[in-house]
Amino acid sequence: MSAPLLRFEVGEGAAVVELDAAELGSLAAGDDESPWRVTTAPDWERFDTLRLLAARFADGTIAALIGLRPVGARGHDTDQLAAVLVDRGESVENAHEALLSTETDADGRTRRVGLELWTSDEPPPRRLAADRAHSTVAGSDGVEREAAVMEARLDGETGTALFEVLRPA
Repeated sequence: MSAPLLRFEVGEGAAVVELDAAELGSLAAGDDESPWRVTTAPDWERFDTLRLLAARFADGTIAALIGLRPVGARGHDTDQLAAVLVDRGESVENAHEALLSTETDADGRTRRVGLELWTSDEPPPRRLAADRAHSTVAGSDGVEREAAVMEARLDGETGTALFEVLRPA
């Protein structure tokens, strides 16, 4: 299977985002250019962050997640998430539940990401962990973009991830 184009919609169409998984190869080279294309941007009066995670592993597995956080939310429990796992580049498995946790540094920038992906009703979930290698912050068109290139792990495989947080500037 060639690297697919993955399309995500969360919040009943509040945000629509596409990931060209073929572009994930550049992550290993330390390129923090986004492989995501936001086709429908969130209503920044209703949501305060759009989170994007794309990870590629040595065995060809790809994990991807998008999440919207409503304005005023105090934690992850109200995030609206959509996630998929392309298992060893062979089959696309939609996660019926995804649990995302992040750890930030003293400046409020993402330092660590944890993700549980439930692709079947049987435990355990697939677990991804990633630690920041480096990050950048940039802004344009009234939106700030934090991009963290991360060293990732999933089921004993190592890989590279890009975790992005978009928020109104």
